[in-house]
Amino acid sequence: MKHVHPIVFLAIVALMLSACGSTNQTLSNPCSDGVGKGDRKGRIVCIDDTGTGSLKTHPEPVEVWERTRKWFGSPVKIDWYTVSGTGSVQIDVQPATCVTVTNRAAPGHAFARTRAVPSGKSEETCKYTVTIPDSAFPPFDPDIVIIRCCTSQ
Repeated sequence: MKHVHPIVFLAIVALMLSACGSTNQTLSNPCSDGVGKGDRKGRIVCIDDTGTGSLKTHPEPVEVWERTRKWFGSPVKIDWYTVSGTGSVQIDVQPATCVTVTNRAAPGHAFARTRAVPSGKSEETCKYTVTIPDSAFPPFDPDIVIIRCCTSQ
């Protein structure tokens, strides 16, 4: 059996690494079109920060399950992205027992995970405030509706 010359081997490895490095490994902005995505098991909410006047979100209201599955499911993740892909996103939710929020996850991004709907209720509506600090936009106050897990599943 013949062995590959070390210089040929290194040239092949270098070629493979340069090909991998040339691919665009940055994630695209899921809200560049301004339209929210997902369903009640996971939601992407777009914050339109490209216009003038006031912020707008899509969808509004945000409707999600409290958990991804009826039994032993994990909390549902809600991601907020700015249409511009920039800026610091600040999400404040009332009551605070609705979701756990992680602000400034990355430029133009914040996320939250749902908490359980209180006992005896089929859903809980929470008001949240979207703020882009260091911008001219006033805060915006849409709703999150958390629905008791998977009632139609």
